Amino acid sequence: MDNSLVLTSNLLGLNNNNSINLANKDERMKMLQLIENDSFLPHFHEKVVGSNKQILKSFSDLELIYYFVHSPKHARDILYMLSKNFNDDVKSKQQKSRTAGTIREYTRELLIFYSHIKDYAYHFDFVSTESLFKQLENNHIENYHKWLIAEGNEGKPYSLATLARKTTILKSFFKWLYINEVISKPVHEAFYSVNIKDSERVNRDLHYHEVKQILDYYKNHVIYHAILSVLATTGARVQEICTAKWKDMRYDSEGRGYWLNILGKGGKRRDILIFHNVFERIQAFRARRGLKTSLDTADNSYVFQTNLGNPYRYKYMSNLVTRIISDTNLAFVKTKTNGKISGHFFRHFFAIESYKNGSPLRYIQQTLGHTKVETTLIYLEKVMAEDNHVGLSWNQEKF
Repeated sequence: MDNSLVLTSNLLGLNNNNSINLANKDERMKMLQLIENDSFLPHFHEKVVGSNKQILKSFSDLELIYYFVHSPKHARDILYMLSKNFNDDVKSKQQKSRTAGTIREYTRELLIFYSHIKDYAYHFDFVSTESLFKQLENNHIENYHKWLIAEGNEGKPYSLATLARKTTILKSFFKWLYINEVISKPVHEAFYSVNIKDSERVNRDLHYHEVKQILDYYKNHVIYHAILSVLATTGARVQEICTAKWKDMRYDSEGRGYWLNILGKGGKRRDILIFHNVFERIQAFRARRGLKTSLDTADNSYVFQTNLGNPYRYKYMSNLVTRIISDTNLAFVKTKTNGKISGHFFRHFFAIESYKNGSPLRYIQQTLGHTKVETTLIYLEKVMAEDNHVGLSWNQEKF
């Protein structure tokens, strides 16, 4: 490998696969944070392009994960890399096509897979000093996927939605390795198909009377009330409110509330409406955290921050929301997916409540940040089927 690239990998700690115990959660977290660091990407990319991608074949497994999650896939990624040579003002205007949350999710799943392969390498007669990815055969992938499907979740099966997400990430990685001739066999084709049928989709519908019970339960809890209120009334994803900045909040010129500009999937930005009373709840949250409560376009703090002054991590926030809703012990909560209601349920509620208030489907799609209207229709499928049921046209008193 090129000497300067070895130096870069040494700094990152990526070039010695065997010295890292990824089965250890703390070490895996440390490696996750290292791979999230994209400051060495321009150097990596320069060497890859300069060698016409041939240098990829000499990368360690961890270097391959690093370059895969960060490698340019869009013109904006090239602009993002170039911006690292510019001043901070130019940098702040550039966004990668993959968000930090997506990169973290991909990295986490690939590190978990790599950890599993390392732990069971002796079963496969792998040469431990060489790249494990390059030694994988179709039967290895098939057997691993069978295990993941049957007992990958601490001895239990994953939900189909979780399994589909994990499979998509692994397939895309091995397809990338094959296309770039790092591996010689299309092992990505050995993964089983994990398509979710409409009948298998989890019912995430929430209705007004249910959401109101949750909000009322926490009305005296400044922190939880603010977070749940924003999720319930904006349709924003948990990830989106975790990354929202205070400087991106502005007052509506017609007095209808406040607009918060958020970063959505695919690096796309959109505005969400913050009601007056919800804004007051956010202010109460920020006051409790010792943060500024008046609007300030120069305030780079996150809208929601932990008591340590850090932004909420997506996984932490997601688990927090699920836990505090479960802790209410409200009767209807126990009937929903084993008593677990995630933050994503509120997006379904937002779509349903907007539909019932007469909002056109196209407007609901735009507000939720859906690329395809078909996704929005999934959220509304059950409530629209009920509203369109022909039985409602009958005169019930005749029977």
